[in-house]
Amino acid sequence: KLGIGPPIKDGFYYDFDPENTFNPDDLRKFLPHIGFYGSYDVQLEAEGNLHEIHIAKLFVKNEHSSLNIKGMVTNIDKPEKLRFEAQGIGNSSIVYDELKRNTPVLQLPKLDFLGTVQFSRFSIIGMPSDSISMNLKAHTASGSVDGLLSLYFHSDTLAYNGDIQFSECNLGKVIHNPNVESALNMHVQMKGKGTDLPSMKSSIKLQAGASKIGNYAFQGLLLSGNADYGLLNIDTANIILRDHSPEASEFDELQYSSFSCNGFIDLRQINPSFSLETNLQNVELASLFDTKNLPTIFDGSMTLVGKGMHIDSIEGSAHIHARQIIFEDRTINPQMINVDIHRYANDKRLTTIESKLYNIKAEGIYRFEPLIAAISHTISSVIIEGEKKYNGIKGEKNSIKTLMPEMDTNLLDVKLLVKAKDFSPINLFLQGIQISGEGELRASIQSTPQKTDFNIDTLSVKNGHIFGPDNNAQSSPFLLYGSITTIPDTNNRRIISSMKIHSECSDDLFINNIRIHQPELSFTLKGTELQSSISADMGELFSGVFASKAELTDTSFAFESNSFLCTYGPFTWHSVNNISGRLSASGLQIFSLVMQRDSAITRLKQRELLGSAETISVKGFVSSTAFSGFSVDISGMPLKDIQQLPIIPLDLKDVLRTLKGTLTQAGITADGSFTNPTYQCKGTIKNIVYNDVIVGNQTFDLHHKDSIISGSVIIINPKYPNQKALDIGIEQIPYNLAVSNVGKPLRED
Repeated sequence: KLGIGPPIKDGFYYDFDPENTFNPDDLRKFLPHIGFYGSYDVQLEAEGNLHEIHIAKLFVKNEHSSLNIKGMVTNIDKPEKLRFEAQGIGNSSIVYDELKRNTPVLQLPKLDFLGTVQFSRFSIIGMPSDSISMNLKAHTASGSVDGLLSLYFHSDTLAYNGDIQFSECNLGKVIHNPNVESALNMHVQMKGKGTDLPSMKSSIKLQAGASKIGNYAFQGLLLSGNADYGLLNIDTANIILRDHSPEASEFDELQYSSFSCNGFIDLRQINPSFSLETNLQNVELASLFDTKNLPTIFDGSMTLVGKGMHIDSIEGSAHIHARQIIFEDRTINPQMINVDIHRYANDKRLTTIESKLYNIKAEGIYRFEPLIAAISHTISSVIIEGEKKYNGIKGEKNSIKTLMPEMDTNLLDVKLLVKAKDFSPINLFLQGIQISGEGELRASIQSTPQKTDFNIDTLSVKNGHIFGPDNNAQSSPFLLYGSITTIPDTNNRRIISSMKIHSECSDDLFINNIRIHQPELSFTLKGTELQSSISADMGELFSGVFASKAELTDTSFAFESNSFLCTYGPFTWHSVNNISGRLSASGLQIFSLVMQRDSAITRLKQRELLGSAETISVKGFVSSTAFSGFSVDISGMPLKDIQQLPIIPLDLKDVLRTLKGTLTQAGITADGSFTNPTYQCKGTIKNIVYNDVIVGNQTFDLHHKDSIISGSVIIINPKYPNQKALDIGIEQIPYNLAVSNVGKPLRED
């Protein structure tokens, strides 16, 4: 209901005090271009004409918003020239999306992050077709604002001039990115035009106090710079991650921490260019990026010149002066690090990294993320497969739960050269395994969606160390070469298809406290088929050479060998025929093992045979808990050699020093518990001489059970072969022959 009074000069008198709610449609009957919609409760005190209306009070209210202002409106009948001035009276509250929808004449921009805006101070002067200037203090859904802002609409590009204080501002809502949910407290001064980088020409100065962006908190921020149609100039960017404490001293653990930067980023090109100077002071990179693989403290400066915003589009150089690098388990001395990335022939690139610690070169067709994934997949696949088979044969569950990144299927054809004084940076690509040492790697990688070939031309390591949850290995100078091929498995990860490796150590290798001297290993693995050769010295007593073909599964190792050479103390044995057996979680089953000792002084891998001594035959089953049908047969062993065996205690060596004769035949069997087995020993010794006295020929039949020896020994004088010289019946001799540790002598006392 709209009441119209008597005519007045230059206009009409309108009565806005109807019984029903005011609806703009009523007014639109007279002013068809009024340009706002909705249903409102209105209180209006105004006077004037259509060219200029002075409003002493305007109170507008609907279900969601209320506005209480005073001001002036001119040219209300000409939307293109409409101008208004408004000042808040008391508090007002406006739902911005509703205001934009119901007042198209104001041509308001889309600002959906404002939500409900509650004004405690408000004044605005505007001409919607030209500009709007605001002075306000308000609380929005994305934080609070207090300051001045002018918006200019007289061109196709929005212009602005502002001086605003933000409190608890949520940047995540403003840019519609939940990953940067924030609580920013800052003062912003900005002047310019354009809201997207290609059209933006503006300057900005930003100062912030204690704030939070995403998972990152900082104590202070200062940013000063400008944008020039895609060229970003950073005069100052300084972030205080942790400020000085008034009570802190230079020896306190929590020190001042900051990041600063200046330079430019040119976004006008398809591949943007940049030139930046940065300085990091006591920055906790491991904490910032939530990984133990990065330094816990980094202190240094960087100069970055190049182009590209993504790691795989970057080319240029970086010069890093690292004043302090502290990892969780080590500190690295101050040093210079130079990084150069050069792209040529469209799809090829050359990357070099030089420092005191390492010299790295990668050249060929590659992108960084697929290259890192290929290295990680290859190394992790070897470790996982080795752990799986090792634990499977032992009958144990796998303890490593390595989660590799998914493998990118991009093509790779790259040559690598790594000279490192410390291999520990490779731990960035591994999980559950730690590697350290000094050495050099020359390798190449070819990868397609179907397979990845990792070819190791040479890997030489000094003082290498690799360890995981269950195993620990250390070596002196070490050499390895070969190739590893992996193929896709489920979840777009890679598993081993084949391996061909040769490795050797020039001195000692320690594996879980077992010392191995000058080991050499060559093997080829394809599926479950394994061909290998091993040579090594264990301690000062044992050495061996073993070549075999085998079937290696996740639970067993079934082998057959036609070449076996074993040295124990001063003696060397070699295999007489094929050796075969099977190792699994249940134990070791030997099907056939026959060895003969060389009587001459022998050398590993090179020997002259001047006749032969005893033959030893072994078969049966043994495990860490039991013997079953385990037997050792010996024939033709000279008794004078027994005292030279390392297993004989020193006091017995003197006793046996004058013993002579030949063990023509002896059979030893073992059954039952490994720690307390039942032994049987039968055999014949001929021409026994002790202290140059002829003793005779001996036949023995002995049994050992529960630390008791029983049986019989018969000695016959060779001069009277039909008469017994001595017949000894052994009923019970207490002597414990239980095996407690196979590495110990029979007697330690």
